[in-house]
Amino acid sequence: MKRLLICLSVLFYHVYFSQVASGGEPTTSFSIPEEIAKKFNYEKRNNENNSVIAPEFPGGINEFRKEFANNFDTSALEKIKGQVSTIVYFSIETDGTISQILAQGDNADFNEEAEKTVRSLKKSWVPAKKDDVPVRYIFQLPIKMQFE
Repeated sequence: MKRLLICLSVLFYHVYFSQVASGGEPTTSFSIPEEIAKKFNYEKRNNENNSVIAPEFPGGINEFRKEFANNFDTSALEKIKGQVSTIVYFSIETDGTISQILAQGDNADFNEEAEKTVRSLKKSWVPAKKDDVPVRYIFQLPIKMQFE
């Protein structure tokens, strides 16, 4: 049940934070918070963001959801009760590797497990592109779980 909740959270991320351009390519439709951009030493593109083609996980977003859910260890979170949430930010570099991971939420243990899970996913992404040139991209992943 807990893995299902993780999968649904990841699914809603993709639906909420992405759009398809008229050419059929997924593009960004959100802005990275200024504090995150600074921590990641990331040059915000603001108005240009809509022309960046989003990165893609090998096998697509469904494969990413599946791998994330399979690697998330809820046993380390047995003391948590109720709903917890976090937003995991990670940088996808021009070569498709993940270089920085930061989770921001109210529960430090949940944040740590979310970061650990992203770190455990070793597949390289197809990098984001702007004008057919690979660019660095900060991926935003909101996660919510209900513990009983």
